[in-house]
Amino acid sequence: MKLNVLILTILGCLTAWTYGLASENIGGNISIPKIEVQAKEEIKPLEWPTERHAYLYEVFQENYDKALLVLSGVQDADGKYICGGENKGLRPDAVNVNRDGSRDRGIFQINDKYHPLTDEQAFDYKQNIDYAYRMFKNDNYTFANRWVAGKCLLRNGYDI
Repeated sequence: MKLNVLILTILGCLTAWTYGLASENIGGNISIPKIEVQAKEEIKPLEWPTERHAYLYEVFQENYDKALLVLSGVQDADGKYICGGENKGLRPDAVNVNRDGSRDRGIFQINDKYHPLTDEQAFDYKQNIDYAYRMFKNDNYTFANRWVAGKCLLRNGYDI
């Protein structure tokens, strides 16, 4: 056993000497190569295009990609939408009037006929995102039940 340690120590010292590495004596006749570690660059926080994107990430966390996908939609290689998004620009003031006269409002296009949000709440991006997250969570973490874009994405093979 002592012979193996001696051989490994000698090989380590020879390697350090051969490659010009500094060594540090750790007591007795044994030296080990000194390894200098460079400091990593400071990690910068993510920069979001808008406050709405940042808040969307804060609320949806690991499901942020799904949320952004249902909002933005999917294009083919030619730029044609396979599935249009609910609100590509994440516009808090977006309104879509449906055939039955009801309105989809805000970032996640929350319908005024089926959901108890006032216009003020629906057009407030934080309240709209919070409410959409509750719906997403109540639907077992899927957008495929309530959102047209989510249903289209599911039909086209997306895990939404």
